Amino acid sequence: MTKIFTFITVSIFFALFIACEDTSSTQPEISSEVDSVLSSSSAIAFSSSGMTSESLQDSAASSSSQVMIASTSSSSWQALSSTARKDSLSSSSSVIASSSSVIANEETQSSSSEFASSSSTTRNDSSSSSSRQALSSSSEYIDITAGSIYDASADSLIDLRDGSVYKTVTIGDQIWMAENLNFKYNYNTAISMCYDNYAKNCVSYGRLYTWSAAMDSAGVFSQNALGCGRNAECSASGKVRGVCPEGWHLPDSTEILALLKYMECEKDETLANAYDHCASRLKSTSGWNGGEGTDDYGFTALATGIYISSLYEFDFQGYQTAFWSSSRLSGGAYKFSLLSENATEKDCVYIVISNMYQGNSVRCLKD
Repeated sequence: MTKIFTFITVSIFFALFIACEDTSSTQPEISSEVDSVLSSSSAIAFSSSGMTSESLQDSAASSSSQVMIASTSSSSWQALSSTARKDSLSSSSSVIASSSSVIANEETQSSSSEFASSSSTTRNDSSSSSSRQALSSSSEYIDITAGSIYDASADSLIDLRDGSVYKTVTIGDQIWMAENLNFKYNYNTAISMCYDNYAKNCVSYGRLYTWSAAMDSAGVFSQNALGCGRNAECSASGKVRGVCPEGWHLPDSTEILALLKYMECEKDETLANAYDHCASRLKSTSGWNGGEGTDDYGFTALATGIYISSLYEFDFQGYQTAFWSSSRLSGGAYKFSLLSENATEKDCVYIVISNMYQGNSVRCLKD
């Protein structure tokens, strides 16, 4: 009997021992599963909130340690695991939701900011484009509202449309540009050009303009010479700004005659519209092929040459220069020309009618 009792007792303890072993062997698997869930949940939560991988690992390790320390039985472990899952997932959801909210707000703000910026830029561009006018076939633009700055003490003019700086000179009661205009104007058939189509010539001599370009026949800068050019009958009113900077204008024939009168030029009785003993005092002191000027007044007329539209060629650089006026007669427009003494023995300024398609220089006169 004693042996039977002993055998039963040992069997019970052995069975209990086996049961305990089975229970403990399941804990690492549960622990592993919970750690995996927590680690995964933490990874989602903290990566969403911008934590580093090192912080993520520390957080996951801490969570696992707390769970393992708290677990004392299978039932309590499972209960804790369930709670940990819920808390972790709840925390993850909260962080993700918070992160999503931040991202959504940032994206909304960014989009709103970009849209506002874009709208502002569009409005500015639209507003700007309304005050700009395409003036060349190369799609260049200029601000047609830009003015000019005249400095009497420095005898200088700044054309704010393109930033060009010109010397000026006072002759009698008139203030002239002492350099040829070099403002690029190409609008339909009203064109400007460099001699021989060589850009360096524009730098040295300024541009050559058809009469319609000199008059601003497209009305880009003013309306008082709108439509003048291409042999069209027009009646320019008042001072014609034409292609000149703001506050300056294209001289008419009476203003050119006033200049010659101040210089006491002599009317040549043998040549129509010629004024003798005059040209050399307006010419530059170099650059003329025969008969260099004395440039007495600082007008500094260069031997720029002209564009001959009927021949589609440039010619007479070194021998001639001509300046447009705003006055016209049926069939042409007035210009005043200076020639080298190799072209004529006369030291004359000529006021003549020119083909309006010809390319001549422009000197602007202050209003």
